[in-house]
Amino acid sequence: YNYENDILIEGATTERFTTKEIKSSIEFSRSKGIYIPMPFFRDLDITNKISFTANVNYTMNEKLVAYDKVESIEDMTIDKFDTKLTIGPKINYHFSQWVTGNIFYNKIIINNLETGASTEDDIGFNITIQIRG
Repeated sequence: YNYENDILIEGATTERFTTKEIKSSIEFSRSKGIYIPMPFFRDLDITNKISFTANVNYTMNEKLVAYDKVESIEDMTIDKFDTKLTIGPKINYHFSQWVTGNIFYNKIIINNLETGASTEDDIGFNITIQIRG
């Protein structure tokens, strides 16, 4: 959990910036391997690992403004307000010590005071191959 509160006062104008952020993650992994004896060569030992991660992140940003002196925060006007919720699973797979890959999906829900609510879907994959010389 992260909470930030900044207040800027210039003359009679007061601005209050607030950010609240909550991040959570859970992970499960399993490791297994295969040993292949190969005559006349080094024995091949393939280790692989699969892991599943689920993330949920929530962020809220708010800007309050007062152009005259105010006595309490309730007298201030909301200038900007937005929230963002990100939900996403990710699967990592280590085929061997040289090849890894993952696939992910993120659902992003944004609610903005000016533009309204919107959603984004992000899906992708990565493959990494190590080359040694």
